[in-house]
Order: sequence, then structure tokens, then C-alpha cells
Amino acid sequence: WYRLSVVTDQRRRTYDVTIRRDDGKVVLRQRGLRWRRAEVPSLREMCIQTSTGQPKQRIDVSDVHVLQEPGP
Repeated sequence: WYRLSVVTDQRRRTYDVTIRRDDGKVVLRQRGLRWRRAEVPSLREMCIQTSTGQPKQRIDVSDVHVLQEPGP
């Protein structure tokens, strides 16, 4: 199993992605990724979509939890 974490920075319009194995080891970490559409001022929705690639080329997302924390 893998745990996917996405943390957004709405002021900077960026997000960080981290994928960890079930033992906690980081498999992938990308920080400061820009939003697809810079004109969007803030997030109201998040789409988690899996690849349409062949087996072993995609991640099966079976459980998604979204946590929204109030800003400063």
C-alpha cells in the first residue's frame, strides 16, 4: 500500500505531493508544483484521478480523505 499526501498553498497557488510506502519510506516527493490554471484564486474542489495506463503504470486510489484547515 502507498499513502498519497497533497498539501496546497492557496496564497502561492502551488501544491506538494508525497507518496510513502506502508512502512513510511518516501517513494516520491515533489514540492512547489504550480496549479494547472493560474487564474483560479482558491481551491474549492480537488480531483484525484488515476491513470488510464496499462497495469503497473498506474495507481489504484481506493480511499481518499480530504482535510481542510482554516487559513490564518
